[in-house]
Amino acid sequence: MQLSRLAAVGVLGRHIHGGNGYSIEFLLLAGGGGGGNYYAGGGGGAGGYISGVFEIVPNKVYPIVIGGGGGGVSNGTASTFNELTAIGGGYGNSSTGGNGGSGGGYNGSGTVGQGNNSVGGGGGGAGAASAGYTGGAALAWLDGIARGGGGGGANYPNYTLSYGGNGAGYSGVRDTSFPSSGWGNYGGGGGGDSMHSAPGAGGSGVVIIRYFGDQRGSGGTVTSSGGYTYHTFNGSDNFTG
Repeated sequence: MQLSRLAAVGVLGRHIHGGNGYSIEFLLLAGGGGGGNYYAGGGGGAGGYISGVFEIVPNKVYPIVIGGGGGGVSNGTASTFNELTAIGGGYGNSSTGGNGGSGGGYNGSGTVGQGNNSVGGGGGGAGAASAGYTGGAALAWLDGIARGGGGGGANYPNYTLSYGGNGAGYSGVRDTSFPSSGWGNYGGGGGGDSMHSAPGAGGSGVVIIRYFGDQRGSGGTVTSSGGYTYHTFNGSDNFTG
C-alpha cells in the first residue's frame, strides 16, 4: 500500500512555545535495512522518514542520534530528534522481509507516517511501495534531494543482482557483480543477492534542520542556501537553539 505524501512525510513536529523562539523545519531519517541473500534475496527497506515543523527554545540543547544502516539480513537502526524516533528499515529476505520504517523485500511492512510496504522482492521506499524486484522510490525533502529509496531484490532463478537504494530503488541486471549498498546518510536499503551470499548494507540516516535567515543555532555542518540556514547532522551530535 502506497502512503500519500502527507502520510509518508508525517508532519509530527512537537510545537514548543517560548519567548524569542524561532520556527524550524526538519528531516529525520533512520538507517536503511540490509539486503537478503540465498535464492532471491529481497532488497532492504528504507529507514523511517519523518519531517515537520516546530518552535525552537533558544539555548536549549536537542540531542540527535543518527541510525546506522543494517548489514545483510538485519534491520537499520533508529534515528532520534526532539522526542521523535524514526524506525530503521526492515531487512530483505528470501521468504518474509523484516518490518521497519519501510518494509524489507518479500512483503515486509512499513510504519504508517514513516514509510511504505514491500510488495514483492524489492524493499519499500520512503516515497512509495516497491514494485516486483524494484525497490520503492525515495522522497524529496525541502532541499530538493530525494532520500530513502528501497533496495532492489535479486531475481532468482535468473540470478540478476540488485542495487542499494539511494535516490530511487531499482533492480539490477548484472550477474557477475555484487549488489550495492545504500548511500551513506541517504537512508536507503541494501540490494539483495542470490549468488554470493553478500547482500548490500543499508545506508545510514541523517537529520537536517533549516530555518529562514542568518544562523541562530549551532551544531552539525552549517550551510546556507536560498535565504535559509541549514544544519546537517551525518553523525550523532547536539543541536543548540
